[in-house]
Amino acid sequence: MYKHVIKLPDFENVRYGSRPCDCGINQSFFRKLLKLKDKAEQVEYMRTNKSTIVVQSKCCKKVPENPKFGEEGEPRIDPDAAVWRTLDAHCGDDYVAVEGCDRCPWCCCLPCLTKLNKLSSHIGLLQAKKTNEAIGSPAYIRYKKEREFAKVALAGVVDRLPGSDYDRNDGIMDDHFNLSGKLKVLDKLLTKNYNEKGKVLLFSHSTQSLDLIENWLKSRGSFEYLRMDGSTPPSRRQSLTDEFNNTDHIFLFLLSIKATGLGLNLTSANRVIMCTLNKYVRVTISSHLLIFSCSLSL
Repeated sequence: MYKHVIKLPDFENVRYGSRPCDCGINQSFFRKLLKLKDKAEQVEYMRTNKSTIVVQSKCCKKVPENPKFGEEGEPRIDPDAAVWRTLDAHCGDDYVAVEGCDRCPWCCCLPCLTKLNKLSSHIGLLQAKKTNEAIGSPAYIRYKKEREFAKVALAGVVDRLPGSDYDRNDGIMDDHFNLSGKLKVLDKLLTKNYNEKGKVLLFSHSTQSLDLIENWLKSRGSFEYLRMDGSTPPSRRQSLTDEFNNTDHIFLFLLSIKATGLGLNLTSANRVIMCTLNKYVRVTISSHLLIFSCSLSL
């Protein structure tokens, strides 16, 4: 699935945007480079003339063009470029929708990384989350965009997904182990900590990831846990913290990053599991201040 997604046209434009374009526009540069026999001369030539190289993002790969463009009924933009087509900068008038924006293709960089982050955690996170909001509302528009990408990314495996659909319908009977290698590791890690009489804090930036983990915990049925996320009322947060600190048999606390904004003293915990990228979490554990950070790389 990962290999399939990174070969989608908008992902490839981001991956290879800094490479010299191979359409022939750089022939003069490379012809002169190959005439130089000495390695030091080649390095010096590349250093002093690199500004003359035309990269793909400035030439043929600025927008994800459809290779079938020109045939009857085929649009200019590749239908598989779902991330590019659903960005607000490309959804205005017809000119913008065809020519792209000033930042193309780099405008797709963060959205593509977000999709890959979800995919590397759990395939089900690429399914669209249904909403009851009215048609035309921001939530409904976001749902339609997620579903459009799901149709492109999950077409070959949709029958294996929960509900066999492009919409996510979370359930405790979902076959999570076949959809997430990380859950297999998490299962082993929690079992080990449980056998060692540990108390675990599990952090996630995504509440969708917490939903999937919680459904898996319910299906497993062997770990007692609490949960706190951004939707938890402030009046409940301290009572949940006290319950976790003072109750020995509560083994696990599921937490979103947003839930820790006001600071939580979880002094009874002795294990921390991070399910997040590019975020910082500060937690007081046994009177020691620990700072955990994870960085994202492509």
